[in-house]
Amino acid sequence: MEPRDRRTVTGVNLQQTGDKDTSDFLTLSHSGKATRTNEILIRYAGGHTLAYDADSDTEHGLRDSYLELGAVISEEEAIAIGEAIMEIRKDPSFTTTAKLHPASDATMPYTSFGVGDWVNCPDETDTPASMRVNSITWEEDRNGVVDWTVTLRDIPYEEEERHRAWLRRMADGVMVGGARVSSRAGTPPIISGRIVDLKVAEFSFDNVQLVESNSPRRPADVSCNLVEVVGELTTPGSTTTAVEIRLNGSEITTLNFGAGETEDEKALDLEPVRANVDKLQCEITVAGSGAEGLDIQVRGI
Repeated sequence: MEPRDRRTVTGVNLQQTGDKDTSDFLTLSHSGKATRTNEILIRYAGGHTLAYDADSDTEHGLRDSYLELGAVISEEEAIAIGEAIMEIRKDPSFTTTAKLHPASDATMPYTSFGVGDWVNCPDETDTPASMRVNSITWEEDRNGVVDWTVTLRDIPYEEEERHRAWLRRMADGVMVGGARVSSRAGTPPIISGRIVDLKVAEFSFDNVQLVESNSPRRPADVSCNLVEVVGELTTPGSTTTAVEIRLNGSEITTLNFGAGETEDEKALDLEPVRANVDKLQCEITVAGSGAEGLDIQVRGI
């Protein structure tokens, strides 16, 4: 078996048949959280305001929370922070964990799919759903038989932790009240640490022939300085493909994939971004003939 040479959408269907000879699963589990909030009372430097999601209230019932912000002055910024937090808390969220003993090579990890790929897997209602692979691990027994553990879909706990860290760092805030916080004063102590690349935003046009189009505007995942944009095509075009990257509506760079080329990257001049405030977008301005499957990552430090 030859390993796959690049990330793609696989069309792999993980089967749960009840027959050990045709089923891919040893175990399949789903964990998650119900709706946690769709109305947030926000206390900020200028007083109190409210963020509310009517659709979530109608579908799941009212869930109240309290948010304190110590370093926010304007009501507009306070509401923007509340709505960004509510975006990941207003609907139920799940993580799927599958322990696999693949029935055939067609569902074999690292051969038919890898980390970052999309596969079809039964969800918590036993309905086949397209899920992204977050991690793959394996274990070999004394007879040389390998079993695989695969986690799929977004991990809500990590996402919430990023928001908690962002609140502490950017707004001196805390979710679900009780804490007394204030704006920073004086010069903070110097902290040394290892510089790592951060994925600020990602845009995917998976397994489709490219056409000239705009992606949705996506808020930055982390606060940092942008350093590079990296792009990859699943299938190169016979003519040039051009993709423009914008920050808050203004162009910051353009990736150009020449005929037959699948990769391009551009360095950025430490453009600062704020998580869940600044928004990024990509536009396919020129779609190369026959080009398919585009993945764009905006990275920072």
